[in-house]
Amino acid sequence: MNRRIIGSLMVLLMMNGCAETISERHGTQIDVVPWEYRFAVDIENSSTSAQQKAWNEMDDYVQRNWNILSSQQLHFHWLSNDGKTLADKYKKHLLSQGIASTNIHVSKGTEQLEDFDLSLLVTQYKAVTPVCEYEKIGNYGELPLGCYSEGARWKSVVHPERVMKSVK
Repeated sequence: MNRRIIGSLMVLLMMNGCAETISERHGTQIDVVPWEYRFAVDIENSSTSAQQKAWNEMDDYVQRNWNILSSQQLHFHWLSNDGKTLADKYKKHLLSQGIASTNIHVSKGTEQLEDFDLSLLVTQYKAVTPVCEYEKIGNYGELPLGCYSEGARWKSVVHPERVMKSVK
């Protein structure tokens, strides 16, 4: 009977001695960085052709960057009456394209716009994750677990700044 107990204890001690200890899991460090997109247009005179030229330039910029602009807050800043007219017309156009009215803001700009009658400002936040290291055979648990999946999850978030506000 004693031999069985001693044998069982020996087996348990050997199994415990072979168990790998895994360090505590630490989360991935994420940096949320603002990327600013700015487009400005100058309307040379109040003629219809100048308004149409400015419209075409604005529309070309928006169409080329639609994937970014369609999901962000759009801020139109105007300095002249021509700029205000163009901003109001383009706001109606964007609303007809399916942009939510809460995502479009039109306001009088400041003199910082210099010679431009109208500018469009969009700030997009992107999650920047660290480069993940490869696991090494025999060193499992030494590197941060979940680096790839956490990084991919954060990069897929459309508005990471909203997530950061809710964490505080």
